[in-house]
Parts: sequence; C-alpha cells; structure tokens
Amino acid sequence: GTTFRVVLPVSNKAEPALESVSGADFVASKGLARRSDVEAITQGLEAGSNLLIIEDNPDVVEYLAACLGKFYQLDFAYDGQAGIEKAIATVPDLIISDVMMPEKDGFEVVETLKNDERSSHIPIVLLTARATVADRIAGLKRGADAYLAKPFVEEELLVVAAGLLETRRKLQEKYRHAGLDAAPDAPAPEAPEQKSFFDLEDVFLQKIIALIDAHLDDAEFGNAELSRKILMSESKLHRKIKALT
Repeated sequence: GTTFRVVLPVSNKAEPALESVSGADFVASKGLARRSDVEAITQGLEAGSNLLIIEDNPDVVEYLAACLGKFYQLDFAYDGQAGIEKAIATVPDLIISDVMMPEKDGFEVVETLKNDERSSHIPIVLLTARATVADRIAGLKRGADAYLAKPFVEEELLVVAAGLLETRRKLQEKYRHAGLDAAPDAPAPEAPEQKSFFDLEDVFLQKIIALIDAHLDDAEFGNAELSRKILMSESKLHRKIKALT
C-alpha cells in the first residue's frame, strides 16, 4: 500500500544562459562533421540522385533523412521484403539498408537484389550494430558495396554515399568508351555466381546489344519488343540502361 510521490521542479521561465557554446565547438566535442567538411564531401554530387533507405527503426530513419535529405531524393521502406519490392520497382541510384529487420534481413536484401538483373547494378550500403569481422565478411560476400557500423557520424555516411555514386559515374564512363558495339554473335550465357560486378553488367549489356543486332532488319522491333525479350518492363529497362551508361 505504499505510495511514492515525485515532484520535478520543471519551469519554462528560466533565464537564457549568458554564455553559450558555439556550434563549431559543439561539433568538435561530439566528433560530428563540420559544415565545411560536409560541403567539401558533397561538392560535385549528382543533383537529383535517388536513395532508398530500408530501415525499421524510426529514430535511425529520422537521422538518415536529416543527414541525406539535403543532398538526395529519398524514398523509404520499413522491412526487408518491402525494400526489395521498392528497389525493383523504382531502381534507385543507391540503397542504404539495415541488417536486422523483419520479413527479410539486410543480407537477404543484398543477395536478392545483386542477383536480379533489374537491380544488380545498384550500390548497397549495409548499416548494423553487428560489426564483428564475421558479420562484415558475410555482408561483403553477398555483394554489399560498403558496411557501416552503428553508431556512425554524418561525415562518414556522406563520404561512403558520395564515393559509391562516384564509382557508378566511372562505371558509366567505362561503358560509354568501351567499344561495346562489337557484340558477340549470340547472347552471352548467364554469368556464374562468382563473376565480378563488371562481368555481371557486361553480360547484361552484351545481351541487349545481341538482341538489337539480331533484329536490325525488323522495322517493328522497338522498345516494347526489346523489353519483352529481356523480361523487364520498358521503364525498368530504361532506368537500368540509363544507370549503366
């Protein structure tokens, strides 16, 4: 029958402090990214890049949105299965995914998307508190492009995102200047599981080129027919080729 009564002396009438800590000092004390550092990192970022965040923790979602929303167009999914479906439907430029999630975990997200022609080119960053060497190796083996351990700071996140998008731009340059007009006589066979990222995308583009070459004399063969042959919708095929080239 004991009753405890706690009284907290909360007031909204406190006088403002005479001395305040500057924003720069606060940033330095907390190890966060200074504005000048963030601006240097984000200079030259491709305007309008689309990022998909797959994360079930609302606090982490809010933090990621605060860090990335100033520089990218953001979309969200709140479990692994929804993230896979949204990634295939929208074909974002970069995916940031948690590892521990309902439905499908981050490892399954990476494995599914990296083995699907529609999404295999998309860079994926895994976020997790499980930062053991074994966990990192497991994620990288499934095809993750980067691995960030929680907690991370804004600067680290922006550096990783900008680096992966820069790698994608280099990939586009590679395909623009690689002389891919010399296609094989027949579509290349499916890439074995151990093929590298570039090999997987080479197989895809050579398949496209071979199909076009095989129908050069067919006036009725257009985008719709090519999409049906490659087993993708026209919009997904367009986004995939645009992302690669």
